[in-house]
Amino acid sequence: MANYSKWGQCLCLLLCLTASPLMLSAQQSRPWQDDFWQWVEADEGDAAQWEEAFDQLTELENHPINLNSATREQLERLPFLSARQVGDLLEYVYRNKAMLSLSELLLVKSIGDDVRRLLLHFVCVAPVERQMPTLRLDSALLRGDNTLSATVSIPFYTRKGYRDGYLGKRYAHTVRYQHNYRDRLKVGFTAAQDAGEPFFSDRNKMGYDHYSYYLQLNHLGRIDRLCLGMYRVQMGMGLIMNGAFAMGKTMMLQSAMRSSADIRAYSSRSVANYLQGAALTMRLSDHWRTTVFGSYRPLDATLNDDGTVRTLLTSGYHRLPAEMDKKHNTYRWDAGGSVGWHGKKVYVNGNFVYSHFDRTLNPDRASAPFRRYQAAGATFANMSVDYGYIGDNISLAGEAAINRHGHLALLHRATWHPATSLTFSAIHRYYDKQYTALHARSFSEGGKVQNEHGMYVGMEWRPSWRFLLKVYADYTHFAWARYQVSASSDAFDTKVACEWKSSNWMLDGYYRLHLTQRDNAEKTTLYNRYNHRLRLRLSRAIGSWLSWQTQFDGTSVSIHQQYWGYMGSQQLTWKRSAFRLSGRMGYFHTNSYESRLYQYEPSLRYDFYFPAFYGEGIRYSFLASATIANRLMLTAKLGVTDYFDRSKIGSGKQEICHSSQPDLQLQMEWKF
Repeated sequence: MANYSKWGQCLCLLLCLTASPLMLSAQQSRPWQDDFWQWVEADEGDAAQWEEAFDQLTELENHPINLNSATREQLERLPFLSARQVGDLLEYVYRNKAMLSLSELLLVKSIGDDVRRLLLHFVCVAPVERQMPTLRLDSALLRGDNTLSATVSIPFYTRKGYRDGYLGKRYAHTVRYQHNYRDRLKVGFTAAQDAGEPFFSDRNKMGYDHYSYYLQLNHLGRIDRLCLGMYRVQMGMGLIMNGAFAMGKTMMLQSAMRSSADIRAYSSRSVANYLQGAALTMRLSDHWRTTVFGSYRPLDATLNDDGTVRTLLTSGYHRLPAEMDKKHNTYRWDAGGSVGWHGKKVYVNGNFVYSHFDRTLNPDRASAPFRRYQAAGATFANMSVDYGYIGDNISLAGEAAINRHGHLALLHRATWHPATSLTFSAIHRYYDKQYTALHARSFSEGGKVQNEHGMYVGMEWRPSWRFLLKVYADYTHFAWARYQVSASSDAFDTKVACEWKSSNWMLDGYYRLHLTQRDNAEKTTLYNRYNHRLRLRLSRAIGSWLSWQTQFDGTSVSIHQQYWGYMGSQQLTWKRSAFRLSGRMGYFHTNSYESRLYQYEPSLRYDFYFPAFYGEGIRYSFLASATIANRLMLTAKLGVTDYFDRSKIGSGKQEICHSSQPDLQLQMEWKF
């Protein structure tokens, strides 16, 4: 009878979400998170990486870029803009002196409807001050805009660790504050606490488990930007330093490569990929620019018996006494910089990073072949040169990097626009198996800038505003062993994605084949792992106030046997003035963890939800938000996952002794 009640619940929710919109019609309207996720969802990137992406874009939404004063560097921060689109925007503003309205984006031919819809969330049009006034810190701190937000997650279940082992309560909560004065000053902090971590107890005597704090000043004479506290640095194409998120293969069809080093304040709740100290970017002349930074920060690590570091940890979890013992037990110094020359179409930058640990990195290289070339030692140094050409129809970009032992990493990209509606991209990469760079994050198949040689080609074709076709193929060779692969191996990845839309309907989908190799049980030979994924999605909007979306996902994985899975979901969103309601329900069924499925679900600001589903069950959620006087936003989300095939969820300290996992999230954001 339990299963029948579950199915009754499932059918009732499905009828509620689909019945009313079937008789209505109008035009599509969605929040930027839904549009942006279509670009990246199929890449199934690291969850922490996409959290950083959402953090950065949410901040840009709160403080949009003025197109009339925007620089190439500012527009390159938007990952969905191509080099040509960035150039066309700058050219349009230059030729017309200024934009008077965002509706003029329709006149920039290289920007399609999907990109324009996203862009509107992150840009504005305003007059430009001819002479930048002197920044006075006292008045800048007293005037300007303030944003304060608080988020709490409440689970309606008890994990095993809360009864025996975890140092804190079951609630996760975050507080954010930021003060902005025009485009000149930004100061703020983020305080974050994961579920199970101690609060004002144990080693967290100052309250929260993690704090980020920052001060960013812009346009101080020749100093373009000065960051104090926690900050990110991005240089070149990410072969030696990338504090931003790395692009996936689908995003690579569209995004522009960064043409200069970039620094910006760090406001994320993540403990990874930030530096702590000071950094500045300075204009030496009209064509020369330099960036320098220095950092000293704590790290979590697993230590060997002799006090050296076996593994650096980036999860940020400090729930158990053993995890708390690893908190901030290692420190790292970082210093580096970049000097670059920028012409109208050509640029070149020289980059350098030096890092030193107070404990020697000493991983257990002998325990497995894939660990043989892991980073080891106390001192690391990397140098690189990145360069590029940005033409009307052709763009070229590249970076060549070397570590202190002389091992190379190379990445080159070419983009060709034979017509406004057609784009071709090609990316070649070579990362030596002995190349190590602590801060590197760039385009790769294996997730690291090491032990990889590959070629990627892609095409994007939009013959009309109604139709879009994206295709890519990527081949990779790994010269050395990897995790679960004890010999050299190969991988192949290809995807075809299509989109058709009318004024109020949209049909999109993709097919992806991902071939990788693994050891057999005896580790005597490799076998191929074929992963087929299919998605179909139908969306309809009713004016700007109601929309619905039906989605089907399927997967088939062939290793030594066949695994399969599928998921069907329905979403309904209602938006009226300052109120928004959204409901989503899906049924999933897979016969193995190997055939798990991923699906994005709308969530709170500064947050996202991108879980993996396997087994059999349903997932349903309800999201409600209200904005009061354009200053106070209140949001609540209830999400439940019910499993039909198990009586327990998870294992170890994370085990839940139920087949249902309900969570409630509450958020308040006040602008003043």
